[in-house]
Amino acid sequence: MNRPVVNFDGPLHQNYRAARELRQSSMLIWRTKIRHYLADRTGLNVLDLGSGTGRFSVTLAEALDADVVGVEPADAMRSVALREVQHPRVRFLAGTADQIPLDSASCDAAWLSQMLHHVPDIPAAAAEVQRVMRSGGRVLIRNGFQGRLKDHCRYYQFFPTGLAVDDSRHPTIEQTTRAFEACGFRLVANDVIEQLEAPSLSAYADRIRQRAFSTFELITDSEFAAGLADLQAAADREQPPQPVMGKLDLLVFERT
Repeated sequence: MNRPVVNFDGPLHQNYRAARELRQSSMLIWRTKIRHYLADRTGLNVLDLGSGTGRFSVTLAEALDADVVGVEPADAMRSVALREVQHPRVRFLAGTADQIPLDSASCDAAWLSQMLHHVPDIPAAAAEVQRVMRSGGRVLIRNGFQGRLKDHCRYYQFFPTGLAVDDSRHPTIEQTTRAFEACGFRLVANDVIEQLEAPSLSAYADRIRQRAFSTFELITDSEFAAGLADLQAAADREQPPQPVMGKLDLLVFERT
């Protein structure tokens, strides 16, 4: 699939960590899920592929008693991670999904969080993940998928062009499953996780205003301004304030 390229070395990285930081209750949900699917494994070597600013790297290290390597292609995102994430069992390297700078059979698990829709060649990425994964290793893919985005993410209500762009660049669950199964993985879980995005629509608008989602790099300034105005107007009308919830799919594969 010919996916549009998002420049994470541009302005996007500046607000990314603050705007995309998960609330404590949401991170606890993901920490619990990570432990659930890797519960019988300790002392792991974990690949955090497409680690961005490292927002999950420490959670992976602490939840799994693991050594974590974050692999991120964007220099600017990786520089934020190197500056902001200080943990003795976490390190960051430059690399891409189809060129992971790790030895073959060196990882016990891999975490791919909201990065698959940025990968130009998912079958090539699946093959490279298979190369670095030990037998029995598990891959956890936290992502949105084509055909499911509108019902999972609230901001598409206000940014319809963003939905059209994202639906075209996200793979389907079926495409992803075929790619990984072709490389010797088997699907062991297909979960849907709900998380708190913001305590109110007004707080959600403040988060979106920072334009730290790649969706908003792929629409025009006027489309973003119009959507943000609609979102803020809806927030101003909301009485009483209601929490904004979101959903993401979690696919779990095991290397045979």
